[in-house]
Amino acid sequence: MRSTALLLLLPACGSAGLEGASAMPASELPSGRVVSNLEPSDCVDRGGKPVARPATKIRVLVREDGKPLLIEQRPGYDALVVHNSFSEGSSLVFQAISEPEDAEPALHEYRLSWPAAQSGQLGNAALFEATFHAGGSFKAQATALSLSCKLLPMAGDLDKAGLGSERLNDG
Repeated sequence: MRSTALLLLLPACGSAGLEGASAMPASELPSGRVVSNLEPSDCVDRGGKPVARPATKIRVLVREDGKPLLIEQRPGYDALVVHNSFSEGSSLVFQAISEPEDAEPALHEYRLSWPAAQSGQLGNAALFEATFHAGGSFKAQATALSLSCKLLPMAGDLDKAGLGSERLNDG
C-alpha cells in the first residue's frame, strides 16, 4: 500500500495516464444494464463561484458480472470509463486519477446515492491523498475541491426518476 498527497491542476491538453479508469472511443464502450443517465448541474469553484461546464453525460451501468461502471462522455472526446468504485455508507463512489504529461495528477470523484443512482455529486480535488491497494484499486480523500457539481437526472430520465416537471421549472 502507498499513500500519496497530490496537487491538482485540471487536465489540459497532452496525453494522460489514468488510474481507476480507461479512455475509450464511443464504438468500444462496455455494455450492461443502464441504471441512470446523469448530467452535472450547479457547478461551483473552490470559492463558491458558478462555473460553466461543457455538455457532459454521465451513465451508470451494471455489467453482467454485477460490477458497476460509470461512463462520462463529452462531445469530441473519448469517454472516461471509471471502474474503480467502492461503497461508503449509502453512497457508491467512483474515483479516477488522471495524470497528464503537462500537468499535475487530478482526482475525479463521482459520489452517487445508491442503489437508486438518481442523484449525486461530482468533484475534482485540488489536493488529495490516495491509498493504493493490490490489484490496482484505490481510495482517495480530497482535502480541497477545485470544482463541485450536483449530478441530476438528464431531461429524458426525469419521469423515470419520479421528478416529473418540477425539476424543469426549478431553474
